[in-house]
Amino acid sequence: MAQAIVSSSSRMARQIGIRPRAVVRIADSRREEITRLIDEHHIDLVVLSAELQQVDGAVFLGSLVEDLIAGTRTTVAMLAVPGDWLAPGKPA
Repeated sequence: MAQAIVSSSSRMARQIGIRPRAVVRIADSRREEITRLIDEHHIDLVVLSAELQQVDGAVFLGSLVEDLIAGTRTTVAMLAVPGDWLAPGKPA
């Protein structure tokens, strides 16, 4: 499933003129592995998805997104969807 998502995303990026470098790895810590990839490949843009959540009245992007934004010098772009986006009865 991961490979299908990566292939589809890469194809869409190429259609709008972006040269993606897609990598799939299995790791214990997503943050540490993404940070390692950023350093190894001199990545200048990371695009992540996040489900918008409200915590104590503030928007919470998720710990992975927030850790990467705070802990890397690389630009992190986030594609956010509302928390109920894939609720039962809604098309995927």
